[in-house]
Amino acid sequence: MTLTACMIVKNEEKMLQKTLPTLAKGVDEIILVDTGSTDNTIEVAKKYGAKVFHFPWINDFAAARNESLKHANGDWIIWIDADEFIKEEDWKKLRSFLGTAPQHAYMLRLLECKPGEFEGASFYFRAKVFKNREGIHFERAINEQLFTKEGKIVSGDLITGADIYHWGRMLDDDRMNKKHERNINMLKEAIKQNDNDKYYHFLLANNLKDMGLYQEAVIEYDKTIALDKEKSLAAKAHTYRGWCLYNLKQFKPAYLSGLEAMKIDKDEPGAYNLMGTVCLICGMIDQAEDFIKHAVGMEAPRDDTQRIFDVKQHKYQSNFLLGEVYLKKGDNSSAKQAFELARSFDATDEVVQKLEALR
Repeated sequence: MTLTACMIVKNEEKMLQKTLPTLAKGVDEIILVDTGSTDNTIEVAKKYGAKVFHFPWINDFAAARNESLKHANGDWIIWIDADEFIKEEDWKKLRSFLGTAPQHAYMLRLLECKPGEFEGASFYFRAKVFKNREGIHFERAINEQLFTKEGKIVSGDLITGADIYHWGRMLDDDRMNKKHERNINMLKEAIKQNDNDKYYHFLLANNLKDMGLYQEAVIEYDKTIALDKEKSLAAKAHTYRGWCLYNLKQFKPAYLSGLEAMKIDKDEPGAYNLMGTVCLICGMIDQAEDFIKHAVGMEAPRDDTQRIFDVKQHKYQSNFLLGEVYLKKGDNSSAKQAFELARSFDATDEVVQKLEALR
C-alpha cells in the first residue's frame, strides 16, 4: 500500500516548516501544487522531498485540488493542507488501517487548534482519505467537497486514532481578518452563481459573524435555514444566529433562536449556553443554571459525521457561565470551581480575572 499526500499552498513557508517534517515520514509521496507563492514555500517543500507543481490561482479551490490529484501515484490519497498536522504515531495507525481497508473512502476527525497545539476548540468529521484512480474528484469553488465519478458526495466510515490538528483558524487578528475578507468575497461570487446553495450562505454567515458584522450574518443564517430542508445545518445556523442577535442586544429573538436550535438538535451545547446567557442577563438565575448545567453535562459525539461540535462552548464557555451563575447566587466556592474548570481548557484573561477576584 502506498499513500500520497496532496496539498495546495500559497506563501506557507512558516507553516510548512512545522508540518512537512512529520508529513514526509508518514506518506510515500507529497504532491504540492503552488498557486503563486512569493516567499520560500517552494524551497521548503523541495527540502522535504515534495514534488512541486504550479497552477495559477483562479478563485477555485476545487480546480487547484484536482490539479494535485492528477500527479498522485499512490494507491491511496490523503488531501491535506499546509496548516494540518497528523502525529507521527497516528500516521502509522492510518497506514496500518489502509493496508486492509475495504471501502473506497474514509472520514478523519479534524480538530481546530491554536498553532502548534493539540487541544481542539471544536472538531468535525470530513472525508479526507480515498483510493486513487477511481474518479473521485473535487467540486465547488469554495468549501470544496469530494465527489464520486457518478456525481455523489463521497462519505465513508470514520478512522479513529488518526486525528488531524488544524492550525489555520486560530491565527492573529490581522491574518484571520484577511482570511475572512477573502472568504467573504469568494462566497459572494459563488452565491451569484448559485443562490440556492445553503452551504455557501452558511459559510458566508459564519465569516460575517467572525468579522463582527452581525446584522448581515443574521440575514445569511435566515437564508441558510430557509434552504436547509434536510435540517443538516439548521441547528448550528439557529445557534449562531442567536449569538449574533445577542451581540446586537436583541435578547428575546436570541432566546427564541436558541429554542429553535434545541428543537432540531437537543445536543447542541451552544444553544443551551445561549439561552442560559440570555436568562442570566435578564435576571432569571435558576433558569440560566438549568440551561448551562445541561451544556456542562453533555458528552462530545464520537462518530457523528453530520455535527460540528464546539468544544470551547462545551468545556470553556459553559463552565465560565456556570461560574457567573454561582456568583449571582453568592456561592463563591462553586463559582471558583467552575472558573477553574474553564481555565483548565483556556486560560483567557476574563477567567483569570474572575479567579483573581475570588482569592
